[in-house]
Parts: sequence; C-alpha cells; structure tokens
Amino acid sequence: MGVWQRLRGAVSGRPAAAGDQPAGLARAGRGGTGATPIAQVTNRQHCRVSGLIRSIVVGSPGQGHGFEIDLHDGTGSLRAVWLGQRDIPGLTVGRRVTVEGLVTVGPDGQCTVMNPRYRLTALERQA
Repeated sequence: MGVWQRLRGAVSGRPAAAGDQPAGLARAGRGGTGATPIAQVTNRQHCRVSGLIRSIVVGSPGQGHGFEIDLHDGTGSLRAVWLGQRDIPGLTVGRRVTVEGLVTVGPDGQCTVMNPRYRLTALERQA
C-alpha cells in the first residue's frame, strides 16, 4: 500500500479504495511509459511517475530552493524540486509531465524528488 493510501486511511479511519480519488485525476497518470503510480512509490526508491502539474512555487533568491511543482496522477501527489532554478520552460500548471529520480518521503508523508529528470508529454487536443 502506498503512502497516499495509508494517509487517506488514517484520515478517514478506513483504507482507501481504488475509486477514492478526485474527479478528473483518474486520467492524469496516463501516457507515462513505465510510470509508477505515485501511491506506490516508497522512500528511497528510484522511480518514474507521470501526471499533471497542479501548482508551481518559485522561491525567492534568498530561499534554499528554486522551482517546485506539485504533480498529481490520480493516486496521489509528488513534489518535484529543481534547486537554483527560477523557471523551467514548458513546465506550466495543467501540463502533463513525467519525472524520474530518487523519492524521499517526509514525516508528513509528502513524496519529494530533488532535481529530477523530466520529460514533457504531448498536449492532448480537446474534442
């Protein structure tokens, strides 16, 4: 059971079911070849995850980190941080991306990948 599912169970008092995800995020992880669902990543695991960028935070010049995204795949969320960066072309809110690197899980259950490799996924056309 992944970190996200354990946290959902702890908050609700019951184990999370496969259908317990926000509407619209079920499709978020599709398209990442060889991608692991975020809910299944474990601490100190090298993994590849794919999802949608839900938010971006850019640190001020005096702060320790730089460019940070919050990635969602329908099973959970993961934070990807690029140290020393103020902007990464192509990484925008709503964009699908695949990131790869070593995951650390903090005491709060937040999954983080520092300076991951990334690949932008082709934008889908709206019908």
